[in-house]
Amino acid sequence: VQRTAPEIKHKKQLFLIRVEIGRQSSSARLIDTMVEIVSVSGDNRLGGDNFHDIMAESFLREHPEAREHITERERAVLRRAAEKCKQELTRKNEAVMRAAVGGADYESIYTNRRLMEESGEILERIRKVLTHALTDGGFGVQDIAAVVMVGGSSKMPMIQSYIQHLFHMAPMVT
Repeated sequence: VQRTAPEIKHKKQLFLIRVEIGRQSSSARLIDTMVEIVSVSGDNRLGGDNFHDIMAESFLREHPEAREHITERERAVLRRAAEKCKQELTRKNEAVMRAAVGGADYESIYTNRRLMEESGEILERIRKVLTHALTDGGFGVQDIAAVVMVGGSSKMPMIQSYIQHLFHMAPMVT
């Protein structure tokens, strides 16, 4: 469920948090209704690529014989397959990741639930970025009127669910 601007409740002073989860970095900006940035927090090594790495590593754990024979070129192809699978999970609840390694074909089934379970470390890093932005601004989750998400990975249902869990409201996704 995505919220739109008219659904935001009116208060004397509204605070929005803008969450950006890009390909290679993530940031959070706490903004008041006068469009003044109150605080900024980020992690320059946290983004969509981290999910690709987690999925590729999980794939290799699931197929240990592939790990023994994988070349650097095949590893790059596997990461691209992970990215494609992640993008498919944005549109569907289940996706198949396929890769050829050492002359053999392998496949794994991914769901948003599986990806969320395997991404605990990434989600914790996202939570730390958000908490830091709130703390630096002197605010808590209860002070936020809306969460606005931008960046390719913000379209992932599991990310939207996680943000909704943290802020107790559905995020707006651009």
